[in-house]
Parts: sequence; C-alpha cells; structure tokens
Amino acid sequence: MDIKDLSAEFTPEAVHWRVQGQPYERNGKFSAMALAYIDARDVMDRLDAVCGPENWQDEYEVTPTGLIICKIGVCIDSQWVWKSDGAGETAVEGKKGGMSDALKRAAVKWGIGRYLYRLDSPWVACNVKQKNGKAYWKEWAENPWDKVKTTTYHAAEQAQEGAAFEASIASAITAIEKEPDFEGLRQFFTDLAHREPKVARDERVIAAKDARKAELNRKEAA
Repeated sequence: MDIKDLSAEFTPEAVHWRVQGQPYERNGKFSAMALAYIDARDVMDRLDAVCGPENWQDEYEVTPTGLIICKIGVCIDSQWVWKSDGAGETAVEGKKGGMSDALKRAAVKWGIGRYLYRLDSPWVACNVKQKNGKAYWKEWAENPWDKVKTTTYHAAEQAQEGAAFEASIASAITAIEKEPDFEGLRQFFTDLAHREPKVARDERVIAAKDARKAELNRKEAA
C-alpha cells in the first residue's frame, strides 16, 4: 500500500459539478458558478483500491449541536491511524447527507479529492427553470471542465470571491432598477450600505442608482 495513491486525481467523468448560488442573467442568457465534488462512494472505492477493504474503517459521532463527525482509520504498519472532520445535516438528505459530507471532508484529510479545492470555480452557461419570477438552476448548458484551469488554492479562493462580488453587483443593480419610488430606493441603499458596503460604493451600482433616480424624476414630471 502506497498511502500517496489516495491523493491521485479522479477521472473527469467521476467529478460532478454543483451550482453555487443563483444563476446570473446577462443579455437573456444564464450562467452560474460551478463547484467540483465527488460522491461518497468514490471515496470508499478509493480507500478500497489503495488500502484494501480490510485496512480502513469509519466511525461517526453526532455532537450536541448536531454536527456529524466522521473518523476514517487506516491501518498502516499494523497501527490504526485516524483522521476526522465534520459536517452538518444537509437540507435535502438530512443526517444521511451530513454523514456523506463528513466522510468526504475526513477523506480530504487523507488527500482524497483535495486537489479539487485547487480548481477554479468557473461561471458556466446553464439552463434554468422559472418559478415565481425567479430563475433556478436546471442543468449545465456546457461542460464545466471546458472552463477550468488548474490553479493554486489561494487563487481559487480569490476567483470565488471575485465571482461572488460580481454576482452581488448584478443583484444590487437588478434590485435598484425595480424600486418603484424614491423611498424604496433610499431604504434599499441604506440597507445595502450596512450589509455590503463595498457593493454600495461600486461605481456601477452608484450609476444604476443615479439612473433610477433620473427615471423616477421623469415619471413624476410627467
């Protein structure tokens, strides 16, 4: 057994992509941020292949706050070595989903899938479904792998932060354009300045606010 083999990359087909946040519309087309992940079964298969089914085990514990802790033990030179991590219950699968997430997090401590955290989280074209005036992700319209470049973890974090900021800008501009009157516009900007001051100071958001004020002035004058 070579423990380093746990860190080997998976085939692209084994890596899945989930949506992060809400889809963003531009010129009638939607895109969303894609985050790479692997299934819990892929973790188990990797442990079986590298360690042997008899040389690894997992244990679970639920803390008083509901956090699910997974411990993965690997037998190395006749000694059990343990690494652990935790996750909360998921909105869809509850404890079952929390156990799967905890297993995957603990597996990262062993190097399984750790490289996925060093990938870009690209904005990818997607199809959406509309409900109550909002757009929800339905499926990817292109392969997320086509948008990915291997990068450092720090750079990936910066890319995610930048993408999230751009999404906040777009959301603020959309909200400003829909404000029906001056009072609503004033209240929105007051809340935005407290909640996301950097977004409120962005020149694009300020320009959208000024444009909406001018539009409301024209309506009043008419």
